Amino acid sequence: MEPIFKNLTTQLKSRRMTSLIGILCLLSALTATSVGLSCISCFSLDATSCTGDSLTCTSKNLCGSTYTENLVGGNITRSYNRGCLPSSECNLKGGISTNQGRIRSIISCCDTDNCSSSIPILPPFNNDLNGVVCPSCVSSNSTGCNPSETIKCKGDEKVCFTQTIKHGSTVITYIRGCTTRSVCDFASREGSPLEGEFVCMSGVSSLQQNLILLCSLILYYCTASIKW
Repeated sequence: MEPIFKNLTTQLKSRRMTSLIGILCLLSALTATSVGLSCISCFSLDATSCTGDSLTCTSKNLCGSTYTENLVGGNITRSYNRGCLPSSECNLKGGISTNQGRIRSIISCCDTDNCSSSIPILPPFNNDLNGVVCPSCVSSNSTGCNPSETIKCKGDEKVCFTQTIKHGSTVITYIRGCTTRSVCDFASREGSPLEGEFVCMSGVSSLQQNLILLCSLILYYCTASIKW
């Protein structure tokens, strides 16, 4: 074989080898990115730590810790859980309130295998009225509640919400009350884990509520005083 053809053959083999190595590197990179973190999955009550099995998450998930407080009848129940969470849920903080109680959660995340993120900390419940009034109820097997039931919202819960939870086509729980804007924004995201249909709406200020009540009373007395 002539030297020129030998050199050409050698160059072609070298290029093919380089291309093959490049493809293998690309496949290796794609495979590496498709494998997610390993995260501890566990749940505990009235604690700020827990241990459990290590699970493999999807590629877009991080290891998250969620701390939740429930306030019912003056008593606070706390829960803490760890697991795989979408990165979009990290640093989420929010709460909801009804006449039956209040609940709020905070989430923190970390990005190494089986890591434990810093324990999320919630400030004390804010009991300052913010001037917003929302319909409030928790009912079963119903698509509504008594419109006269209202709640005066507190702290940063300045939005009214309605949550309808169904089993198949049957409504099993209907909830209305106050919530934070962060929960509304979270509920509107595609793939949100919030159960059922969650709808947010503007509330009525205390002044508006008083004006509505005053107008209703004036209308009532004017109607009652008319002699036919």
